[in-house]
Amino acid sequence: MQAGALTHKSDECTLVALSLDSLEPTTTGEALIPPDLDSIITSSPDILERIQAYYASPAASPAGPAPLVALISAPEQVTPFIFGRIAACVRRLARANADLLRSTALLRADYEAMSAAFAALEVLVQHNRLAERRAATPVGPSRLSHPADGLSVENFEQLLPDRSAGLCDVAIYLRALPKGEGDLHIQLRALESDVVVGRWTVARRALSEGWLRLSLDRALPVEPCSLLLSGRWTGGEGLHLGLGVSHPVERWQALINGQRIGSTLALNRWTASPGLRLPHSSEAVRALGSGMERSTLVLQADTAIIDSLGDASMVFFHEAERSIQVHPVGLSPTKACLPLACPAGVVRISARVETMHPEAGRVVYGLGLGSPDMRGAIALPSLDLDHQSDWVVLPARTPAMVTLFLAEPLAEPADLYLLTRLPEGESARFCWAHFSDITFDYAEGGADVA
Repeated sequence: MQAGALTHKSDECTLVALSLDSLEPTTTGEALIPPDLDSIITSSPDILERIQAYYASPAASPAGPAPLVALISAPEQVTPFIFGRIAACVRRLARANADLLRSTALLRADYEAMSAAFAALEVLVQHNRLAERRAATPVGPSRLSHPADGLSVENFEQLLPDRSAGLCDVAIYLRALPKGEGDLHIQLRALESDVVVGRWTVARRALSEGWLRLSLDRALPVEPCSLLLSGRWTGGEGLHLGLGVSHPVERWQALINGQRIGSTLALNRWTASPGLRLPHSSEAVRALGSGMERSTLVLQADTAIIDSLGDASMVFFHEAERSIQVHPVGLSPTKACLPLACPAGVVRISARVETMHPEAGRVVYGLGLGSPDMRGAIALPSLDLDHQSDWVVLPARTPAMVTLFLAEPLAEPADLYLLTRLPEGESARFCWAHFSDITFDYAEGGADVA
């Protein structure tokens, strides 16, 4: 057999594929004739090409790193040579696997550190963004009687006062609601460019007396413009709007059913940094065609809360922190239910969670959704909610976001459950769980109020 039929390079082994049929021994009479490897190799153009390329390589020189095995002179060295080369390859592979595992562990540590940093950044950004919509001083509603108080509104127009830069929300005051069904269609138009910057449609069942807040997806740019708010009611009689202040200039007076009334409408405005895209308030009506948008749950002292402990001192609204505090007492979850707090169309719910006392232990947090008929079972140790987030375990003074993802948009409003419990072996002392900055993300097409 030609020397060099089996070769080895410093970094890898070169293997040549042979047909097994060509290696079968042949029989002549009673004699068993072994295969002629020399003729097999020399008759194969592919093998000859590989051998010639090998001999042409500097590695084939006597001083090179690749040894040659001459089957003719030392056939007994073939097996040790093969196993030696295989062992060397296995050792290199083991070292490579160890390096890969080490690199993977370092990569995972870096990823977890980066995820924690992004979670902290998300908490900070979310906390700051929620405070960006700043309410201005409302105009009215006036407590004085006015001749236009008795007008049943079919359509109206009002030129907005003050500067347009940064405007993100506007509200009108509904003094009385119609008894019949219908829709209230409202639009906000820039007069100079004749561009509609916001359009809203609100069904009768979604209306309530008081302020009707209308949100824009993005705060208006810094370029000034004159804004005209107009609307029409498509139902029967009975819609009455609150009035603001009397004004001597006609252009600032409201136009109701085509007539100037000598007074403005009651208005409220919210502003933010011009051009910013903002989360919405959950009490606001989002503009038509918003796509996936975000609203925030307004937490205040009169927010309705149903708790699983039946003790108002364990679950309550914290005025200073603007948060719902829930006190875990054991391994079973303590549950705070906010009735119908989650609107329809939601696909994701997030809340900022934190235990602020430095001596508190670890606390487990979660979010859930349930139908109103589950409220009667809230005191049970375990509650089979319609949807529930993963549990998140956090040490004291470590703010984070808990998120509940829904596979499809919520079909109808649901109760929101704030869940907290203790890990095994932890004490309930000082463990007050704060839930704040509760936000709802909507799927595309879920922004219309109908």
